[in-house]
Amino acid sequence: MLTPPPATYIRLDLFPAILTPLVDSPPLPDQQPGSVLDGKRIIATDEYFLIYGDTVVGPTLQHVWTLHDFQGRNTTGWTVRTEEGYNFLVRRSTGCGCGTKLRSVFPYMGVPYQPSQ
Repeated sequence: MLTPPPATYIRLDLFPAILTPLVDSPPLPDQQPGSVLDGKRIIATDEYFLIYGDTVVGPTLQHVWTLHDFQGRNTTGWTVRTEEGYNFLVRRSTGCGCGTKLRSVFPYMGVPYQPSQ
């Protein structure tokens, strides 16, 4: 499934990304506590936080949460908090993401990035 929820604007579209749960975050569904997700496409919109992954059947939307707080920058990473209680540090992963179909996934084509403040 690649169909995302609607968005007014995009805050972040990062690939390849590494997602590290913070200490106060519950474990991700189907993951061991403290598991780090690497090589994902991470998208934060005005309302949602999405994780796309590459599976044996191709790219899929693996998680969608309601965004509560989003802050950070490209040099240090972004802290993300969701309404569902998940708390993450999102950073750019090493490498180029070669060999994965996530490179061509752009579910919000044509949606503008966050307005300047």
